[in-house]
Amino acid sequence: RDNGTVLRQFATVDFRDLAYRRTLEFLPAVTHSYTDAGGVTEQDPNVGLTAKMSLSPSFLLDATVYPDFNQVEADASQVEFNQRSAVIYDEKRPFFLEGTEHLFVSGVGGYNNSHVPVVIHTRKIVDPIVGLKLTGRPGKSHVISAMAALDRSPKTLENRSENAQFGIVRYKKLLNDDSYVGAVATTRELGNDYSRAFGADSRFRLSNTTSIQCDILGSRIQNGGGTVTKGYASDGGFRYYTDLYQGDISFNTTSRNFDLATGFIERQGIRSVNAGMERTLYPSIKFFKTLKP
Repeated sequence: RDNGTVLRQFATVDFRDLAYRRTLEFLPAVTHSYTDAGGVTEQDPNVGLTAKMSLSPSFLLDATVYPDFNQVEADASQVEFNQRSAVIYDEKRPFFLEGTEHLFVSGVGGYNNSHVPVVIHTRKIVDPIVGLKLTGRPGKSHVISAMAALDRSPKTLENRSENAQFGIVRYKKLLNDDSYVGAVATTRELGNDYSRAFGADSRFRLSNTTSIQCDILGSRIQNGGGTVTKGYASDGGFRYYTDLYQGDISFNTTSRNFDLATGFIERQGIRSVNAGMERTLYPSIKFFKTLKP
């Protein structure tokens, strides 16, 4: 119970002499929709293709053209009435979902802090025409995730004449245990407008039960009229975790002008400090497995 993670308590499984064979997968899709509304008919045929190629056992290249997401699970409903902040919906589309663990930036969703920005949220790519993704480990201690996409949603949702261009690059240098240092850069280009973000993050395992992490991010945005705004965000924290005791202390600051066209921000202009401590009880009564007062 003095071990800080469940994974460290698992037994080691050793695989040897496994042969690697490069794989190439194709997933074609053909759809056709027909709509008749009051005598006004509309047809929308669509032919798409998604391909995957393994460059190495842990490095994948994905590409898609006019992807078909008709079989994707519907979003669970959320209460959106009288909200002080935006709500977020999880990514469920297969092309974007695979490899998303490499896109997480230190601090996101951690330390009981809901104000921490989600730097990369691929649901912002609403209706992609084409996409290209490179994810995995080109080396033992290097993790790379890169993505480029062309999104046609501005034409249908914003009455724009251009498609939006997305670019995402994420890199992590793995250190001992689960420690790492990393960097991230994102951009969304739409005509003369753009939204760009960049930053660095890190996590260090101090012992089996303690860790610290932090990140700092900056954004630069140009909207109609050529006006440029800049913003910043940072957060960090310390965490202690065992089977009996769990505690953390964290801070977060997000400037009013910080924005992410490729991510999600619950609220801007926020500064917060959070701390918490829990004690897990394991009662002898069989009716209760654990209790957390």
